[in-house]
Amino acid sequence: MLVIAPFLIWPTLATRAFDSSYLPHLYCYLAKPGLVWTHVVADSLIGLSYLAISATLAYLVYSGRRDIPFQWMFLAFGLFIVACGGTHFVEVLTIWIPVYVFSAAVKVLTAAVSVLTAVLLPFTVPRIRALVQGTRISAENTARLRVNEGRLRAITETATDGIISANSQGHILYLNQAAMRMFDYPVAEVVGQPLTVLMPERFHAAYEEGLKRFLTTREVHVIGKTVELVGKRKDGVEFPLDLSISAWEADGETFFTGILRDSTEHKKASERIRLQNALLEVANKELESFSYSVSHDLRSPLRAIHGFSGALLEDCGDSLDATGKNHLQRILAASQRMGQLIDGMLQLAHTARRTMLRETVSFSSLAEEIVSQLQKSEPDRHVWVEIAPNLTVEGDQALLHAMLQNLLGNAWKFTSKCVDARIEVGTQTQDGLPIYFVRDNGAGFDMQYAGKLFGAFQRLHDARDYPGTGIGLATVQKIIQRHGGRIWAESQVGRGSTFYFALDPPDSVTATLSVSAVTESVALY
Repeated sequence: MLVIAPFLIWPTLATRAFDSSYLPHLYCYLAKPGLVWTHVVADSLIGLSYLAISATLAYLVYSGRRDIPFQWMFLAFGLFIVACGGTHFVEVLTIWIPVYVFSAAVKVLTAAVSVLTAVLLPFTVPRIRALVQGTRISAENTARLRVNEGRLRAITETATDGIISANSQGHILYLNQAAMRMFDYPVAEVVGQPLTVLMPERFHAAYEEGLKRFLTTREVHVIGKTVELVGKRKDGVEFPLDLSISAWEADGETFFTGILRDSTEHKKASERIRLQNALLEVANKELESFSYSVSHDLRSPLRAIHGFSGALLEDCGDSLDATGKNHLQRILAASQRMGQLIDGMLQLAHTARRTMLRETVSFSSLAEEIVSQLQKSEPDRHVWVEIAPNLTVEGDQALLHAMLQNLLGNAWKFTSKCVDARIEVGTQTQDGLPIYFVRDNGAGFDMQYAGKLFGAFQRLHDARDYPGTGIGLATVQKIIQRHGGRIWAESQVGRGSTFYFALDPPDSVTATLSVSAVTESVALY
């Protein structure tokens, strides 16, 4: 009985809903054709428009655009608009058929959908505002990105270095004006082409293998470094270039950007410098050999002059007047001075020609030994000497001994007129490297003449006050240069001098690429 109840009730409801015992609206309009058809056309157009709007909303929601926000709101508006359209179609129907109960039911449904939409809509206002704000920010960011992109493009187009960008397939995406001039290609001929068009054919296989290896393992040793490669112009002419590579990702894909510089002129200049250095080295060796030979050959006649002058003074001195004796004494002094100069020249030449034997040398022990010898040579002098302990260096012990002997000998000599003579040997750190120094509080010198300090036979003091040959500091500089170091001095007249020197500085980083390294670099060309 309960199962068949709906079927018994439904005919009754249907009969009540479509009861036409009322008067149609046609009577209310007095059957005036103008008024009747105005209502018919207006309600029909409104109803059709509502249906068209609903169909458009339904198409947007169900056409695969799942990224549209607030889909439920579109559905609610769709139902609301369909219900409104239905009321207008029923209005047309009731002009002739007075189904007012059905019309009331349609309006009740429209009212329910309208109220539901009106109640739910305010809750979406914050989200809609946030969406609008996000859209505005996104638009502002897009505009900002376009401005930045324009600035970046302006910079790259005016750059003197070539700039090339490529995707993970190795196809060229962009190159600036400098790169086009460098390879002599118009942009239309290379954009979209593989990078192999810009490199010699012998690198193609290595490039493809290297690119594949990078995309598989992400291991590469040239990102962020400058490497030397070979490029190929449109006419096939090859030229050397320096390349700096960077990798970056966007939307899950890897891209590469390379900054290139034609190193042809740099290579030529480097070759010229290398040749000039080679010629200079040959000339220096010839000069050193000549100096050694001359100094050695001068010893024999000089000994004769000195010996015979001494013999003449000893054997015939009584028969000579005061003027003659003075002349002979001056000859003896000059020959002795000449002998000292020759010894200095031989020492300088020997320093330049001697084969170096590198070992760990106790700098403190060398200084203590030299100071002890100086003190024995003048036991009556009282000099305060401070030598830092545990100073060690890497170098040739004999050469370092000669170097330190000259520096400490100078400090000892130029403090000879000081009442409270002080000499210090120590070290300090500069840019992370050890700097050694020999300091005294002696005569000092004027810094405007510092450029002459290490020149052979250059003296900044009168030989009558401080005797010497002028070879010592030249020998010191030669020894330090042979150890790859440098020496400089600071001084004030009457307040002493400090000689600083550094040994064994780090070698300049030189990138020498093997064939395998070059081919790996080409992989990210």
